[in-house]
Amino acid sequence: MAHGTLGLCEPLSNPEGAAVDIVFVHGLTGSRVSTWSDNGVFWPKDLLAVDVPKARIFSFGYRADVVDLWGGPSQSRIDNHADDLVTQLAGIRTHTKTADRPIILVAHSLGGLVCEQAVVSHHNRQEEDTRNVALNIKRIAFLGTPHEGSDKAKWGEAARRFLDMIHLETNETLLKNLVEGSEKLSYLQREFLQLLRRRAKTESEIEIMCFFEGKKYRLAKKSMGYVVPEKSACVPGYPSISLHADHVTMTKFDDKEDENYQRVVRVLQSWVEALQKPFQQPGGHQNLANTTFNAPIIGGFGIGQMIGGSPTTGGQYTFNGLPFMNPTSPGANT
Repeated sequence: MAHGTLGLCEPLSNPEGAAVDIVFVHGLTGSRVSTWSDNGVFWPKDLLAVDVPKARIFSFGYRADVVDLWGGPSQSRIDNHADDLVTQLAGIRTHTKTADRPIILVAHSLGGLVCEQAVVSHHNRQEEDTRNVALNIKRIAFLGTPHEGSDKAKWGEAARRFLDMIHLETNETLLKNLVEGSEKLSYLQREFLQLLRRRAKTESEIEIMCFFEGKKYRLAKKSMGYVVPEKSACVPGYPSISLHADHVTMTKFDDKEDENYQRVVRVLQSWVEALQKPFQQPGGHQNLANTTFNAPIIGGFGIGQMIGGSPTTGGQYTFNGLPFMNPTSPGANT
């Protein structure tokens, strides 16, 4: 596990019996602590850990300057950051025997693109541990993440807004490289949205929430406008919520009574509650895979908890998540 400002580092909260993992991913020029802190309050650790006591919480750090994230046509730093995130999560979850635990990602700004890349790159990987991470990413909260779709020109416009935000003069050579790098981002966006649709209504469905900035960003008392306007921050067909903050302050809370914090934490609490509920098989059969019970041997199999029926009269049971009939029950194969 990484130490310091990069990687996942130690869990911010690791309660016994945690039901989900929540992972924070910062954005442009951010860090694993400063992005999520205000007035000395590191809210994922100081506030959220109390309000969501059934979650193990991490904050992921990586080098996030504009060229690292946007890159040019020959660069793919987003891929590297996404691979690091997934690989580190896989290692921790394997080591702690929590590989099947649902994952919630909370991403700010361009960190959302790292999360999208993590899902897209690993959901079909041959390596079981990293593929399992991608398939267990069940919820993503995007805070000010640009979703410009496949329109390369719009990504170029977004690049200019980010350069303005970080006080860089619009160097035409740099801007040209960023616009060229936008081709990859447009492809990533298309792949991610297609994956969302394919995973809908399956065990690996991903729900998302898009938070957008409700205040314009100001630099030296000059309004710079919205860094990621509402239309860009929202994904058509998915829910969105406004935060009364600009692009930088939308991730900073120092009080659990802060209305912006309440809007974010209510979403996270509802997600954690939903993900704690056992998945139900069609027809109402509870999925008992990976659960150990003490039960009699029936028909030659130690099947665990019996669902209906009895060893003598027969009935339906669940074995490894799949319903089957007791061999002694009427109609069963003999």
